[in-house]
Amino acid sequence: MRFVNVIRPGILFVLSLAMLVSCTSGKMSTDEKTKVQGAMKVFVDDKLAKDSNVYKIEDKSGVFDYLHEGVKKSGDMHVSCADVKVDNDVYDIDYYVKKENGKYTVMKEVLHKINKEEINRTLWEKE
Repeated sequence: MRFVNVIRPGILFVLSLAMLVSCTSGKMSTDEKTKVQGAMKVFVDDKLAKDSNVYKIEDKSGVFDYLHEGVKKSGDMHVSCADVKVDNDVYDIDYYVKKENGKYTVMKEVLHKINKEEINRTLWEKE
């Protein structure tokens, strides 16, 4: 019985370490990060141009604040986010970017958080 209690934490540690390595591997180059963020900027600029510099989120209208610096890899896509201010609230919007035929394109827009509270609702997705 004591042997099992010693082994189990060891196995959990090894599994946790393996998950950590798989989530952090595949560092992207500065050039790739720049291209991903460039695709997000084009997407946001186009969206703002269509709506007189107002950022529409469902039935709300907001003011685009800024793109976050960090970019993460999620499967075959890259993810980063932006803040949009709607009245007194801060909406955290995630953009999923994919490289297709050498071009980086936003494939999905997700309302990730409102005032740091998890929402995770898809707003738009490329078909």
